[in-house]
Amino acid sequence: MQYKNYYDILGVDKNASLDEIKKTYRKLAKQFHPDANPGNKQAEDKFKDINEAYEVLGDEEKRKKYDALGNNMNFRNFDPSQVRGYKSEYRTDSSPFSDFFNVFFGKNAINLDDIFSGLGFGAGQRTYTEREGEFDTRKSVFSDGADVETELTIAIEEAFFGAEKKLNLRQDEKTYSVKIPAGIRDGEKIRLAELGHVGMNGRKGDLYINIKIKEDPYFRLEGSDMVVSLPLAPWEAALGCQAKIRVIDGTLSIMVPAGIQSGQRLRLAGKGYRSGGGGRGDLFAEVAIMVPRTMNGQERRLFEELRMISKFDPRG
Repeated sequence: MQYKNYYDILGVDKNASLDEIKKTYRKLAKQFHPDANPGNKQAEDKFKDINEAYEVLGDEEKRKKYDALGNNMNFRNFDPSQVRGYKSEYRTDSSPFSDFFNVFFGKNAINLDDIFSGLGFGAGQRTYTEREGEFDTRKSVFSDGADVETELTIAIEEAFFGAEKKLNLRQDEKTYSVKIPAGIRDGEKIRLAELGHVGMNGRKGDLYINIKIKEDPYFRLEGSDMVVSLPLAPWEAALGCQAKIRVIDGTLSIMVPAGIQSGQRLRLAGKGYRSGGGGRGDLFAEVAIMVPRTMNGQERRLFEELRMISKFDPRG
């Protein structure tokens, strides 16, 4: 189907008033009328186009619908038969107007609801809205191509420091380089402009990459804070000690107070994940008291002696 640019046919601006359109139409209709151009096929075709253009632009409701469709569409890929409610009689030689007019503005014209539904946009999913009688076509399906979403899983170090990853897209079988910004969060999206589907006007939608940070055996994220496990021997927990722990950008030494319990946390301020404004959250070392799985004879005797002399009752 060929798109008809009615504004160009009349030679008026898209924002022209109804009076301007009427005056221009009358002038052109007089100029190209068949009686004034006998035997001139070109003038006759021009006269038909002028009448068709005025039939739409001279009618307030039809003009709104026409503007909603957009005046830069590429109809080479549009098949009206895919639209719900399409009737083959739209295409008829008895009509003085074009197929474009008959489908969208004729006696049994397809309405916008049917157009959007037929193209896979159900109720509540339309990409246009009506506001005070005006059509909002900023997201018309005839304007831009559909966006594409995909998922990219990265390690926590890649998320913290930033990285460059390769992404293969099935839709075009190409490989793209994706820059991961430092401090990105799980569930955030990266937008790559114009890597989506091609719209009917030739413009592409965007590619949105959903970032998933895979689980790490050592670090656990809690917002801007990070949690690591701090295994301690029973005597370290009972007597206190100094322990080394790994943070995401190095290692630190931490003082463990005597009598610390499993599950308690030691806080290292500003050593967690990146937060907004260039800062960082905190790191929490979560204590896990471990007992030896195997013991030599001396170790066993010492534990047995401790059991005999200790008054500590963990269940008391």
